Amino acid sequence: MKTEGKLVSEKQISHICRSRDWKDAVHQALDPFFQAGIAPAEYEKTVIEQIENLGPYCILRPGLALIHGPASETIKKTGLHIARCDQPVFFNETSLPVTLMIAVCAPDKPQYLALISQLAARLRGQYTAKYLETLTDEQLLAHFESVFKLLH
Repeated sequence: MKTEGKLVSEKQISHICRSRDWKDAVHQALDPFFQAGIAPAEYEKTVIEQIENLGPYCILRPGLALIHGPASETIKKTGLHIARCDQPVFFNETSLPVTLMIAVCAPDKPQYLALISQLAARLRGQYTAKYLETLTDEQLLAHFESVFKLLH
């Protein structure tokens, strides 16, 4: 993918080929933040604890989950990563299957709310997980480019 002049790159999308369980899938979706030094590893623990305590609130609709925790000063900058799951991920026995995870993190509430509102705008109406699954990686990144602009 040619990224010259664009705000998005292949680094912002990954494929989860195998995951032991939903926690491993969440780890893989968040891992680019840790590798880039954007968020500390504790962020993963916070996200997993929230899902364990509140249930799979992160599932927005069939096939689609928004992996996120609270804004925190320990997060160095706002981050967004898209993870495609080759196999459906189930967060519990009754949850809907997830094949697309959008992971986010933000250092403060204003940036967090801006990111979430932009994502909500890009996930309205016909933009179901089934539709998003039909897109190539390049098309998927282009679909979310307005959200990525918030990060720069």
